[in-house]
Amino acid sequence: MLPALAIFTALSLAAVPAAAQRHDHDPTPAPHADESTRVRRVSLATGVALDVAERGRRDGKPVLFLHGYTDSRVSFARVLPALPAGIRAIVPSMRGHGDSERPECCYRPTDFAADAVALLDALGIPRATIVGHSLGSFIAQRIALEYPERVDRLVLVGSGYSPRVAAAVEFLQVVNALQDPVPAELIRDFQQSTLFAPVSAEFFSKILGESGKLPARVWRDVLNALLQHEGMGDLGRIRSPTLVVWGDQDQYWTRDQQEGLLRLIPGARLLVYEKIGHAPNWEAPGRFAADVVRFLEGPVPVARRDEGGTPDVVKVERIRHSRVRLRTGVELDVAQRGRSDGEPVLFLHGFTDSWYSFTPMLEQLPPAIRAIVPSQRGHGDSERPACCYLIRDFARDAVALLDALGIGQAVVVGHSNGSFAAQRIAIDHPERVKRLVLVGSAARPGSKPMRELNAFVQTLRDPVDPAFVREFQVSTIFKPVPPAYLDRVVEESYKLPARVWRDALAGLLSDTATGELDRIRSSTLVVWGAHDGLFARSDQDALVGAIRGAQFVGYPDLGHAVHWEDPARFIADLVKFLELPEQGAIPSGRPDTPMPPRGEPHAHGAAAPPGPMPLLAGLGDWSLRVTTGSAEAQRYFDQGLRLMYAFNHDEAVRSFERAVELDATCALCHW
Repeated sequence: MLPALAIFTALSLAAVPAAAQRHDHDPTPAPHADESTRVRRVSLATGVALDVAERGRRDGKPVLFLHGYTDSRVSFARVLPALPAGIRAIVPSMRGHGDSERPECCYRPTDFAADAVALLDALGIPRATIVGHSLGSFIAQRIALEYPERVDRLVLVGSGYSPRVAAAVEFLQVVNALQDPVPAELIRDFQQSTLFAPVSAEFFSKILGESGKLPARVWRDVLNALLQHEGMGDLGRIRSPTLVVWGDQDQYWTRDQQEGLLRLIPGARLLVYEKIGHAPNWEAPGRFAADVVRFLEGPVPVARRDEGGTPDVVKVERIRHSRVRLRTGVELDVAQRGRSDGEPVLFLHGFTDSWYSFTPMLEQLPPAIRAIVPSQRGHGDSERPACCYLIRDFARDAVALLDALGIGQAVVVGHSNGSFAAQRIAIDHPERVKRLVLVGSAARPGSKPMRELNAFVQTLRDPVDPAFVREFQVSTIFKPVPPAYLDRVVEESYKLPARVWRDALAGLLSDTATGELDRIRSSTLVVWGAHDGLFARSDQDALVGAIRGAQFVGYPDLGHAVHWEDPARFIADLVKFLELPEQGAIPSGRPDTPMPPRGEPHAHGAAAPPGPMPLLAGLGDWSLRVTTGSAEAQRYFDQGLRLMYAFNHDEAVRSFERAVELDATCALCHW
């Protein structure tokens, strides 16, 4: 076995053995193709001839079935006999696959989509239901977007909102090394990795034979074109009733990918097959055929959530998504949550992230906040123009988004790369910024870790190494985050081609806002985790010192992405900041006491409130064990350290003095 293929065997420990029998989960007898399935050669206006199977009455309801990567019309052989005669099933082997022609070029999703429409033309069919599995599902999406008048209903099987998932990117490295003949062992491992429930040995053998017909160049060209395709982000334009079919053991396109489809495609429904893998049409053909028929014969579906707890149909309702075309020439994927008349807060994510970066906190925000969360140009499912990834470009997009939404002024919250765009907005468009929150930021983006990262990023080429993507994202956190969330964050970063990685980071490091920060007049909160590996404490000192009246919140137990690591704490501090009067001070005794305005000394000699220093709540749990026999002295010492981290020097001194009062022998307490 090729070493890089180990991911597929690891993903399929429960995969089908070659001699396995049919699985119990499909109550309908597994049929076999018979004499009623007609096969012929059809020449298309696109210049290729396809091998096409048909079944059912010629005047029946037309349904076009599109198979997966390296498969053929055989992929649906166990489904067709279970369909009623009133359905005219049309099942081509797509270009390059099965016994269809294999042209030298052109294996993009748009090429497959053009072939499918040309096939309908050749058969005299103006409109059909499109059923697509895996690769075929992304072709089906493209047909629904480019030829909406040709699509009656849409069924997406083993699909997702983006083809660029970790397992596919990993497999691309294997595929790009292939030479003819493609090893039979690789073909078997690949196809087994798509299954969870067993299929018959006879059928699986046919599938392997069909994949074995493809030369290495078709394996390479199809997968490269699919993963480089950047047009999947406009799924919100699909208007066909859509059914998403997913096996809960699918190791390629996960539950997050399904919920993404529901979020993006208006009215889409999700049907979940338990203990089924990536190919429900292979593993449960009778059940799959019955569900497709019910979908075709039923009313136009309305997305809902079942009452039983674990739904067959899931709709993400509280976060609203839309595609917004900006006057700057790009179209962004934008999430919103909260009342439309609420306080507008624009959230700008970090380098290679997307709107999803803020999901841990979106559901916890009060409804009075209208959260506006775009995936910035080049990121997530937003458009990726060929040029222009300077911080000024991101800032102009943000202002254009506010214009498009009819918002005159907003609070702007920026994390990492987004924080530098937020700085630029506050400098160039001060009238648009009500308040400013900078998370994981700095006065200058060119720290040593950032320069080292950039030196490596500038060497990246497609496909970007998945191991590097994960390592990069993991390096930004200190406190662990839920694994499913981290996986989705990594998936979002996988979507970026190497050129966007290179251009966006080079654009960030070329930013020259440092000398202009004193022009910022918005009330500003700087938020930082003490374990930030990209920007140090000295960077925070410089930033707070450069922005007049800036306030500072330090989290001693968090890293670069505080809103991932402790969203509830970040939200509490954000809401507290938003409720302050303009340029107001945060009450003393909290870890987020503001820095004095520039040019004014720290008021260590100011009069303290009367009475002994109290123990304060909400300062975190950071502790340093000192030599003392008094538990109370230890608590006051730890409180002093936490207040020092937050620049609250007066209250820190009072805490240390109280520790000394409780135990005069504590040497460090005298610090």
